[in-house]
Amino acid sequence: MNEEYETSPEGFQALEEMEARLLRLLAPPSSITVSQWARENLWVTMGSRQGLLVPDAFQIEPMDAICDPEVREVIFLKPTQVGWSTLCNAAMGWAVAEHGMDVLMVQPAVDVGEKYSKDRLDPMIQASPVLSELLLLPTAKSAGSTVRNKFFRNGGSIFVGSGQAPKELRSFSSPFVILDERSAMKVDIDGEGDPGKIARARGDVFQNLKVMEGSTPAKSPGLDPTENSYLRSSKALFHVPCPHCNATWPFLWRHPNDQKTYLLRYEVDPRTRKVFPDSVHYVCIKCGAAIEETVWKQKMVDAGAWVHEHPEIRDIRGFRLNSLYAVSQSNWWVKLAQQWVDAQDSPTDLKTFINLRLAETFQEDFEAIDTNILTKRATGTWAKGQIPLGVGVITCFVDVQKDRLEAFIWGTGADGEMWLIDWEVLSAERDTTEDEVWEDLDEWLLRPRYHVNGRMIPIDLVLVDSGFHKTPVYKFVRPRQTPARRVFASRGEDHITKPGMAMESSSKKATVKLFIVDTMESKKKALSRLGRSIPGPNYVHLPSWCTEEFLNQMSSEKLSSEVDSKTRKVTYTWVQTRKRNEAWDGYANAIAAVWILQNILGPVRYADVAKLAAAAAMPGSGQNAEPVRRKRGTVSPGRFPNR
Repeated sequence: MNEEYETSPEGFQALEEMEARLLRLLAPPSSITVSQWARENLWVTMGSRQGLLVPDAFQIEPMDAICDPEVREVIFLKPTQVGWSTLCNAAMGWAVAEHGMDVLMVQPAVDVGEKYSKDRLDPMIQASPVLSELLLLPTAKSAGSTVRNKFFRNGGSIFVGSGQAPKELRSFSSPFVILDERSAMKVDIDGEGDPGKIARARGDVFQNLKVMEGSTPAKSPGLDPTENSYLRSSKALFHVPCPHCNATWPFLWRHPNDQKTYLLRYEVDPRTRKVFPDSVHYVCIKCGAAIEETVWKQKMVDAGAWVHEHPEIRDIRGFRLNSLYAVSQSNWWVKLAQQWVDAQDSPTDLKTFINLRLAETFQEDFEAIDTNILTKRATGTWAKGQIPLGVGVITCFVDVQKDRLEAFIWGTGADGEMWLIDWEVLSAERDTTEDEVWEDLDEWLLRPRYHVNGRMIPIDLVLVDSGFHKTPVYKFVRPRQTPARRVFASRGEDHITKPGMAMESSSKKATVKLFIVDTMESKKKALSRLGRSIPGPNYVHLPSWCTEEFLNQMSSEKLSSEVDSKTRKVTYTWVQTRKRNEAWDGYANAIAAVWILQNILGPVRYADVAKLAAAAAMPGSGQNAEPVRRKRGTVSPGRFPNR
């Protein structure tokens, strides 16, 4: 019996894609390089050099390194204005058109990725006949390509992912990963890890994985991911010949043997602080001759070549440029000289120049506390769990980890003076979802603690971090939110929507009161107090029983400013310098807890801390009181006297 079958357009499309993939597998690999493909197929649609791409000399080797079978990673530590986006587009176009690859490009955020797709990727595809012919467009019956996801008839694809969406990155596997502005991405997103490492891991299943990572530095020395990637690479600089002595050197902002000697020279009007344009020139390191930009720079760049400090490192090829090489604008050196002069009056402008123009990281002076300073300070003579003279308010913060709880009790006196009172690590048998470790915490919190003058003093407020394990935290705090216990859930966020250091969450689930702590503000206050060197207002006292690990954790984060390479906006973030930072979090949240008492829970009662400190210091009795003991699974209301 003969039957007639009708194949849908979607079916034909699927067959075409299968045929393309099969032909690609059977065909010999293409020998054309990225730069060769770009010269023939990549059209520049923006700027003053529109038309088929004519790559600058310093763009060619980074492009073609991707084609080298020995190379696994290409690192480009760059300033602005040197054509990194063009390099990315060329590599993506070559990967799709010549090899039908699936390409994963990671941008710092979703909106940045959408803007890149609309402003850079779409015009590139539309202007290239080979790519526009391959592009699958959406139809009434087929989704086709979208803003951030491009599909091609030969089986290739380009997905522009977000460094803020770890689940999105984990859903896409690719043999070719491009990390754009890696240094602008968070080191840890939603507690799930580094987006750069997550994206790389999505290609581990491919034997021939290729990674391109390019960024303008945005973080401090030692913390900038792209600079760190460059430092483990072959470390190439682009050498250009001097037109006077023919010696080859890279364009450098400072003399390599004297950081106070600058190689771009100019004269400045002392009255207006404007650079005289005709005075701007570069000085050859070898012969000292003046090099004028308009006469020599383009010729020098055209004759230049990359020189690798470690040519033996074949799998990670690293390239570094500064803005002195940029050839896309006329009189660029004059503009650089003026920007440098203008930046001298502003640390923020200076950081922007060093990051965006010199492609260097910027070391700031105020970022962290030296552990040695804290070690010298840890001389307090009060015992562990004892309350020193001067304490008026006692707060506790509980940090929740996978296998343990870490609890910190701090005392606060008049004018922000602070004392560490107690610190306990409560280990779980398996993990912190178990009831037993929470029962141990409850007993520890209920343990009587005495002032040096003998009075038993209760904890005024306990905050339990719910950012890691919300369910067991809510279960623990729910029956203990009473006035007698004051145990509440908390969560830290970089910034909050209301003025102050903390706010109560408007989203209340299962009658749990949740406090949102502004970690930027609380940690800035914490850093400021640690900087005080004289006992008194805002000074932090540490006891002699502090361990080396505790003191290391107290100095485990530094304040780092980052410059957005596109908007030039400066933002500040806290960056971990050590793996463990629980003590630092406990200290910063103790400051936030006092703020919550004074502004939300008890503004009248806790307004005068000096008065509370005086009351606590009154001689008292009760040193022989028995610790609270109870059966497992029960909740104690607490046996502390009212103050």
